Amino acid sequence: MVNKKSSEENEIIRSVENFEEISYEDLQRTPFEIVVDYVMKTIAKTTQRVYQHTYNTWMDWCEENGINPIYVNMINVERFLLDQKTTKATRKRQLYSMRRVAKMMATLDGDMARKNYEALKDLRVPKHDDDTENSIRAEKTRAKNVLSASEADTLLRVWQENTLVSIRNRALIALLLATGLRRAEIVALMWRDVDLTNGIVHVESGKGEKSRDVPILNDFAVLAVDAWKKAQQTAHENQAETEPPAPRDFVFCSVGKGDRLLDDTSTHPDTVWRVVKKTGKIAGIEWSPHDGRRTVITETAESAGVKDAQMLAGHSSEATTLLYVKASEAKELKNRVKLRYGAVTKHDKKLLTTEPLLSEIDAK
Repeated sequence: MVNKKSSEENEIIRSVENFEEISYEDLQRTPFEIVVDYVMKTIAKTTQRVYQHTYNTWMDWCEENGINPIYVNMINVERFLLDQKTTKATRKRQLYSMRRVAKMMATLDGDMARKNYEALKDLRVPKHDDDTENSIRAEKTRAKNVLSASEADTLLRVWQENTLVSIRNRALIALLLATGLRRAEIVALMWRDVDLTNGIVHVESGKGEKSRDVPILNDFAVLAVDAWKKAQQTAHENQAETEPPAPRDFVFCSVGKGDRLLDDTSTHPDTVWRVVKKTGKIAGIEWSPHDGRRTVITETAESAGVKDAQMLAGHSSEATTLLYVKASEAKELKNRVKLRYGAVTKHDKKLLTTEPLLSEIDAK
């Protein structure tokens, strides 16, 4: 049975399409994600991460409760907020974020969306009986979101299928857990930024528009990214209409139906979130992209010191501007730091080779 989009969804899609030209890849995404993109254009870059976290949490909650995320109304939002085991202050921020997306939907669609937005403006932050206890628990939880070595090793080996999407996902997870890059930094990576010989990635425009060089801190990630590079290039050559095709630029592109590469553009940061969540679900480990970043920073601080951890993360201190890691410094840091996970086993060498996949792609 074919699931037909509701008239409300179709109206929003038409409104957004008329508002601005949308790429083919955008049209493959859900109406809610498209509206969120427009919301992001109306808020400062420094606060986009907070809004996006709420929207990701909303989509996860909707999926668990069988609700289409486009249905942003008072009843659903109140249920969503009450289900969040967090502080009242956090629920207040979440409500404000949901009002912003409702306002955008009202701007683009009107009618029912306008009524939902007006109702949400009057909704007060719902209270939990244990708000004080939740506040204390939230503070403790934030300090503990660091993966153990065994958890990290488990996550690294979730994707073992011999398909493009599996090889890409494995490389993405491996690079996240070996560099501590932010989601936006990972999706912006181009192959010219990746030096697999020396195990270094160059972040052209990190947080605060600062560039830095970051070491890839274990061999598993180097091999995983190399396997993805070879698989991507072979698939690209087989899909190309001209011979020889120009090399692809972006490291992490989208993979469509039939295990085919889509356009040579960076994938959306939301894709990183979904891959991380799916990886965690398969492994039975609850984690987020930032938990991976926090894990690498913590491991580096414990083995090499806080200064090196700041350099790796691209953090600024209270008294100085953003610290840089030059290529030479990154090589020295790579030699000094040894992560407790990501060692390559005999089984991994077989897993990370691309010969079986390349032969299958050639056969197609």
